[in-house]
Amino acid sequence: MRNVSETVRRALYNQETDKVFVPIATIEHEDIEEPYRVVGDSEDLVRGGEVYTAVPFRFELPDDQEDRIQSIRIVLENVSRTLVEMVRSVSTAPDVAFEIVRVDDPDDTVAGPWQMRLGDVTYNALVIEGELTRKKRLDVEFPRQDYSYVPAHFEGLF
Repeated sequence: MRNVSETVRRALYNQETDKVFVPIATIEHEDIEEPYRVVGDSEDLVRGGEVYTAVPFRFELPDDQEDRIQSIRIVLENVSRTLVEMVRSVSTAPDVAFEIVRVDDPDDTVAGPWQMRLGDVTYNALVIEGELTRKKRLDVEFPRQDYSYVPAHFEGLF
């Protein structure tokens, strides 16, 4: 269960509220110097001393089918040259952390952060689209290399 403040609960439960909730995303990759920070709003947002640039974006949630790997489609609109250059410059899928915050208190995370990978990216003059997926479990090394199955590390096995 997520702990949310009384202010957030009131805003969520009230029929009308003046509180505005916005999605923010941080796009990072080892090939780029600074992470790209975007907010799905019409005005820039300052959170933790970092500026999130206003870029209209939306998430398209997956359909509810059991036999498919679930992914979220992200669509960034009104694309700047900076974002297109970032997409062109990376050699592998960038990491994306996204969360929901309140405009009047952006340092308080309402939901998230969710850590995802951005793949299958396409773009044109108007939008950048991509698939947000979780890191593939088969890509994670198991067992970790720094462990070997010896009595010193795993006394209960021997």
